Amino acid sequence: MLAVVSGLALIERRWSWRAALPAVVMLAAWIAFATARFGSPIPASGLAKGVLPATISGRFSLASSQFLELLWPALGLAGVRSFSLAPVAVALALAACLLALRPARGPLLVGAWIVLYFAGLSVLRLPDFSWYYAPMALPLALVFWMGFEWLAARGRTAWAAPVTLLAGLVLGGLTLLLPVPIGFFETRPAQLEAGAWLKAHAAPGSTLAAYEIGMVSYASGLTTVDLLGLTEPAARPHLARGDYAWAIRERRPTYVFTNQPSAWPVTAAIFALPGFLDDYELAARFPFRADTDYLLFRRKAGR
Repeated sequence: MLAVVSGLALIERRWSWRAALPAVVMLAAWIAFATARFGSPIPASGLAKGVLPATISGRFSLASSQFLELLWPALGLAGVRSFSLAPVAVALALAACLLALRPARGPLLVGAWIVLYFAGLSVLRLPDFSWYYAPMALPLALVFWMGFEWLAARGRTAWAAPVTLLAGLVLGGLTLLLPVPIGFFETRPAQLEAGAWLKAHAAPGSTLAAYEIGMVSYASGLTTVDLLGLTEPAARPHLARGDYAWAIRERRPTYVFTNQPSAWPVTAAIFALPGFLDDYELAARFPFRADTDYLLFRRKAGR
């Protein structure tokens, strides 16, 4: 955002330290604090995700089905999963809309921000998670509708707003008619259930190792080691070597929270750890999907 606004100020020759100083001061204050407190202005989670290979959770990409479902929800609701031409379509649509709207400064600024946002997150090699796409999908949808309105206004300005509104209603109506997947939020997530179980059964001073730590750590109140290093900078050298069970071997936690054994590199590493099933016993099971449960293992007495 700072780069976009600064570029606009330079292009229009309206640069002013009076306008820029507050942004510069806030950014510098955060960089100084983060470096002093955490050792880097980039969060530990960002550095850890940059180390993880694409086999763990995919890679940030315009071809992601999660991005395109946020941009055009009807695609996801219709069960469309083939997006081989999607990056080209998105790029062409954005370029066409920006060219059509080039007299307007607002759409150009939005387009510049989208390009920089995508470039930045691609350089950081972030994973394929929906929350990284939402900030980009929303303004891109706005630019799309701006371009649609401009096309509707060509030669018939009075019809621009009604035609745009009608198109939105039609697309919205189609979305409502398509089958909507339900059930995800009808029950409490397995991570939250596991956290509640630990709060009720874990002895004081127990520790936990997991790779989805947010809810389970919050609900249990236990000291939690993040196997994937999002809150644990010490994990990065292990992750770079593909050692995803490092904390179980080195920290010997009281509990381990994981999915059932699978080909996914993290769970495969946990169950392949020598002595894991000898040292740990299954304490609780939490339903997740039809073919996969979450498992909570507890270290055996004397181990």
